[in-house]
Amino acid sequence: MTTYALTGAVLLAALAMPLAAEAQKTRAVSFDASFGFESVQTSGEYRNPDQGAAVDAMLAVRLGAAGPGAIVIGVSAGTPWAWSSTDICVPASIGGCVPTYPQLLKVGALIGWENTSMNLRAMAGPAFVSANGSRSLGFQSRLEGAAPISRRLALIASLRGTIVPNYRGDGLGAYALGVGVRIR
Repeated sequence: MTTYALTGAVLLAALAMPLAAEAQKTRAVSFDASFGFESVQTSGEYRNPDQGAAVDAMLAVRLGAAGPGAIVIGVSAGTPWAWSSTDICVPASIGGCVPTYPQLLKVGALIGWENTSMNLRAMAGPAFVSANGSRSLGFQSRLEGAAPISRRLALIASLRGTIVPNYRGDGLGAYALGVGVRIR
């Protein structure tokens, strides 16, 4: 797991270097925070894997021009806000009790593209997922739209997805729709 973190950090640092001399003029830092609805799917046997609320935050840097927009990198973190739970044991098909769906903490390193007006952004990259002492590597993607309300503040809507091929032997998918604010 340390190798993945080190590789991700080196890749993120390399991507943060200017793409061209004029890239310095186009840099912009933004912070997004959103709250929304999350739905999950799993190949495993879990209680309450259906849906719930989710929170998400992302720090992004616009690097430099790329076609009719710019390359943007970022770091995101998100988790379900709350999942219903009970102490009642539901018998599992393999014995014991069916576990409650894990409260996943997702941290991702993302790269993508943002249009010139900075109101449409698409990003993807690796995600480190952790819950109940287990860690896994996955893939995260996001599509965001922003509506400026001032020079430094915008309302955002985001569609996010995280896929984890192997979390304790199960495949997991978390899909979220959120609304929030962007500070630039």
